[in-house]
Amino acid sequence: MIDLVPVYGIRPKGSTMYRFLLVLALALTASFTFAEGPLAVHIIDVGQGDSIFIQSPDGKTMLIDGGEKNNLAEKYLASLGLQSLDVVIATHTHLDHIGGLVGIVKKYDVKQVIMPRVSDSTTASYTRLLEAIKAKGLKITTRLMY
Repeated sequence: MIDLVPVYGIRPKGSTMYRFLLVLALALTASFTFAEGPLAVHIIDVGQGDSIFIQSPDGKTMLIDGGEKNNLAEKYLASLGLQSLDVVIATHTHLDHIGGLVGIVKKYDVKQVIMPRVSDSTTASYTRLLEAIKAKGLKITTRLMY
């Protein structure tokens, strides 16, 4: 069972993000070993940008994007009482998707970071994110390592 958890509102069911989220949630059902209970998908309202937190019934966690630098995703994760994230995914290097990830990578015990290979992004936010990842001793991959 997939449980979509609305957080401060959810995008309309016809939106591209909603369809993407449903496909992703269905794909993840094959990736995680399930205990009893639903797969929880939290769509975090971060203003401009996106942030989606997924938690499997057996406690595996994944954050897809972190929104802007407004710390809304970080605050939401803190409200859940999380100490670690199994996977953090940056879908692309625009500020409204990676700006909030810098603080999240610094604060949480992140086990894996997935990002696309990018050679032409030199924004300050992207540089700060790379520095935070390096400071934690993490390596960036382009696929899920389970």
